[in-house]
Amino acid sequence: MEPRRGHSTLILGAGASAAYGFPTGPAFKDRILATHSVRQTLDAPSHTLVHAFVRDLLNSEFGTIDRFLQANHDFKEIGKVAIAAALIPLERDAALTCHNPRDDWYRLLFDALCQMASSG
Repeated sequence: MEPRRGHSTLILGAGASAAYGFPTGPAFKDRILATHSVRQTLDAPSHTLVHAFVRDLLNSEFGTIDRFLQANHDFKEIGKVAIAAALIPLERDAALTCHNPRDDWYRLLFDALCQMASSG
């Protein structure tokens, strides 16, 4: 099969980074709810929309933040901020190293893309 030439976009879910210590699915939703800023929001009634986001996410039957935000468009912007607040502390150099080389599929993909680019 001949590789296609041109631009490509890879869309990766949270599971793509699990080998690097990032949470997936329900664990990520729990991490968002456990962040200090989100916990403080529960005691801050002046932020009505943010308070509603935390309350509704906490009581949601959706297992992931993605599914919750798909069903609750009013919380899209707040959800983005909450996701970033939960991920930023994880983005340390030590955390971005895969501990098991067999699971380092990012490196395998990068090597394959470089090989394709140099052979074309």
